[in-house]
Amino acid sequence: MATTVFGCDLNLAYDLDPLMSALSDDDPRVVAQACLRRLQTPRGGIWYDDEDYGLDLREFLRLPTNALGGIPSRIDGELRKDERVRNTSTQVQVINNGLLLNIHVESELGPFSLTGPISDDDVRIQVIV
Repeated sequence: MATTVFGCDLNLAYDLDPLMSALSDDDPRVVAQACLRRLQTPRGGIWYDDEDYGLDLREFLRLPTNALGGIPSRIDGELRKDERVRNTSTQVQVINNGLLLNIHVESELGPFSLTGPISDDDVRIQVIV
């Protein structure tokens, strides 16, 4: 069976690593950080003009409470657009000033989680490999 090589990426969950370190092609953080960027980008807001890329998590903060049940399927659907993602499972909880997300992802390079709060001021999702 042939091994799929996804290439490497700079280590940048939220910002460039000051050391400009790269992640190897077999590191699950390559996919995890790509998923995190996908969830912080407004739909169509990516520079290479992919109108179907992105789902800004902060948009969910403006939804009425009765619409929050649809958030997990929207997040899962967005993440599954990445061909490296095999399966996802998302849980959402309402907290004081926002939402708490717990996303588990099975990828070609292994499992990882994206978890943390989102508010109007900040998205604090952590990558856990």
